[in-house]
Amino acid sequence: MIELAFIKMLLLTNSFHEMESKVKVLMNNLIAMSLLVPVMTLAGPSAVPASWEIEQREIRFENDGIELAGTLHIPVAKGPVPALVVAHGAGPGERTTPPYQQIAELFPPVGYATFVFDRRGSGESGGEQVGASYQDLARDVVAASQAVAAEEGIDPDSVGLWGLSQGGWIVMEAGAMSDPAFVISVSASLTTPGRQMEVLAYNYVLTEGYGEAAADKALKARQVVDKYFRGDVSLEEARAVLAAVQDEDWYEFTWLPASEDLPEDVSKGTWHLEMDYDPIEAYKGVNAPLLFVLGGKDFAIPVAETLAILEDIPAAEHRELVVIPGANHVIRRVTEGAEEADGPIYRSDDKSYFLIMGEWLGRQLAE
Repeated sequence: MIELAFIKMLLLTNSFHEMESKVKVLMNNLIAMSLLVPVMTLAGPSAVPASWEIEQREIRFENDGIELAGTLHIPVAKGPVPALVVAHGAGPGERTTPPYQQIAELFPPVGYATFVFDRRGSGESGGEQVGASYQDLARDVVAASQAVAAEEGIDPDSVGLWGLSQGGWIVMEAGAMSDPAFVISVSASLTTPGRQMEVLAYNYVLTEGYGEAAADKALKARQVVDKYFRGDVSLEEARAVLAAVQDEDWYEFTWLPASEDLPEDVSKGTWHLEMDYDPIEAYKGVNAPLLFVLGGKDFAIPVAETLAILEDIPAAEHRELVVIPGANHVIRRVTEGAEEADGPIYRSDDKSYFLIMGEWLGRQLAE
């Protein structure tokens, strides 16, 4: 087990030589993609000059009897084009959520259709997210891919998946249960969700300036609650731990309920089903080309532990790992002396990130 102090050092400082010695970091001098620099500008949709006319199509499709809805952004071209299907993370589930909308803005002008749909229970999509497993959500993505592949103007053999954070797990699950042309997983830990939330709470309390003692208390609170959900400690013990810290200013950054709201029946929620999910099997189960992207300054997930896990997984030619130094969870740059990205959040401002994806996609689809 890698110590939290080491995780903090690795994620929250600018020293990345240890990481760079272990992984392949593709830099900005990607000659094959140099012509795309003008169109991959990150100032916003008005700054993206279209290479083709971009058509938007509303698509409705079904999975498990649930109707889902999304928008296909497709360049009007002479022949069929490849497509990316976007999977949501754990946050807002609408298709207009900034990081997903950014993908829909940037890729169609350079020849890749992009499909973003409202996650089940959000926007115009039916069903409920509560109670849905990662596999359920992955099957939604597979159904979306099939719907996109059937659309006029789409190359059905070149439909792949892109997901951020929890969406990175979901696209790997979808990739393991289907046959996409490619999979891009961004900012997805290879630890369990329970472990990820421990690291997130610890780092969030720390970076908000409350100090290591408070961060340790936040970590303990999360660990005790997870033990309760596993049946290892009593409800009374777990509530006592929460009651001792829930009035602290930093408590909101633990993402835990008030002590009195801790459920007596854990089966009424979904966390007991999610917290010990193992994404490693999905990662190893993807047979399609897989690009696995991490931000070097992502304190939302245990990057160091994920890299250690990857060291124990046999290498495969179809999998490629890229760590972008200085980038946070949504691949925004973290400036010198800062612990979070400057400027508007949720949209990447890292040009190398888009160049890396573009160059990698070009290689996969050319083969």
